[in-house]
Amino acid sequence: MSDEKYNRSLIIDTNALLYQLAYWIEIRIDSKTRRLKDSRINKAHDLISKYSKKYITQTIKSEFFEDHEVKHKFMEEIRKLLGIRSRIISKKILEKPLSKLKERITEIQLNCLQSELDAIEAFYDNIISTLTDDDKKLWNTGYGEGKPLMPEPNDRKILAECIKMEEDVCLISNDRAFTFDKFKTRIESDYDILIECL
Repeated sequence: MSDEKYNRSLIIDTNALLYQLAYWIEIRIDSKTRRLKDSRINKAHDLISKYSKKYITQTIKSEFFEDHEVKHKFMEEIRKLLGIRSRIISKKILEKPLSKLKERITEIQLNCLQSELDAIEAFYDNIISTLTDDDKKLWNTGYGEGKPLMPEPNDRKILAECIKMEEDVCLISNDRAFTFDKFKTRIESDYDILIECL
């Protein structure tokens, strides 16, 4: 795909924010205690760096910065990604990377109507109704049996917010609500939203 895609507005999903934050945290850790970066950390940083217009939606902001339970899980994930043995990542290490994240990424205010959220649910329902048994087996790969095909409400809301921007948008994510092939193909064709998969 042409480099023209980098002129699009980039929406950075919650996990992509996590990897970008981990990249900057790792830079602040003594090189002697660091291990090689997880490939997703490098990929997220490299992709995000190529876009000049970087945004998060209200839903992504709420998940990443305001939901304390989610933040705790993210800090645990960062600790594992970077091989940090301490149970707590110190505020001193976190301060500058978090500040950099907030400075370089703009929050956009997009209030979605219930009818718009209902339309997204119907969009996924339509795709799910066409899935074959092989598609469902692929979906369950890595999840195990029983993972609902319908994306969670916050994921559906993020997609609605991306559509609400009414401009050329790219969403960077590793969430299967967006990256699962059958979903990704339809999101890109129906809404002209490019999906950058981590």
